[in-house]
Amino acid sequence: MIAELNALIQRPKDKLNLLCMYYKTFGNYIEVMRNAKKRNYPFEARLRNGKSMRIDKHGLTYFIVLYYSKLKVIDINDETLQFEFDGRRLTIHGPNYAALKTSFVDHDYDVLNVNSQTVIDVGANVGDTPIYFALRGAKRVIAFEPFPTLYYLAKRNVEENGLSDKITLVNAGCGKDGTVRIKPDQQANAGSKLVDQSEGIEIPTYSLNTIVEKFNVEDRSVLKVDCEGCEYDLIGNASEDVLKKFNQMIIEYHDGYSSLVRKLRGSGFRVKHTMPKRDKNFPAVGYIYAWRD
Repeated sequence: MIAELNALIQRPKDKLNLLCMYYKTFGNYIEVMRNAKKRNYPFEARLRNGKSMRIDKHGLTYFIVLYYSKLKVIDINDETLQFEFDGRRLTIHGPNYAALKTSFVDHDYDVLNVNSQTVIDVGANVGDTPIYFALRGAKRVIAFEPFPTLYYLAKRNVEENGLSDKITLVNAGCGKDGTVRIKPDQQANAGSKLVDQSEGIEIPTYSLNTIVEKFNVEDRSVLKVDCEGCEYDLIGNASEDVLKKFNQMIIEYHDGYSSLVRKLRGSGFRVKHTMPKRDKNFPAVGYIYAWRD
């Protein structure tokens, strides 16, 4: 696993010639570039294939990246993406396609061997990662998504792609045991942080200890965490016995890696991490990889 991790951590990222991509993608590419530069979202864009789509602030770059990646895109608009993966046609409904790039284009989760394993997926978004793990051979995927808008999109995507027998979706947050209230019509996205809104639908939140007990998580399971900050409670409050239910983990961190690395090493894991990626528009995030032989 170490060689694969080193390759993933050190690999160069492709630099797209965005001007060329805008030109090839959009008939009104000058207008699209002008609107994007001035942040005049949302706006209409005309594709070279004759179709039009509505572009929001989250979707533009990811649309271009997906459209010209090695992913075989069959059809795409502002609400639905159809593409081919390993010879299978998939349909994903969602507000943007950012997370699809992580899993289906960059293959960041391929470092995990999920074949015939149970995967606990904290941060299911619109169902892209649980679908990816199921297609990669996971025995079962227990996936948690607290935001109702994303949860119901994930449910729709899992059902339409015929994977309900492998994927269990749970409308819940993670970190520690309790509840939060979320407005049911909140337009969340993959980068939304879970906070109690004091009104709306009451959503449960689970600690890792509770998840392992409630869902009968067996030994040598796999843990994926992408929850915009809940990772510190989730890992920090977990017992050593619960952590040892997993032999592979990938965790996206948002506020430093030291405490997480320390806890995992103290529980017998070998650990590697990326350095935080800094961007003025996003928090400094990175990945932690942990495994036990």
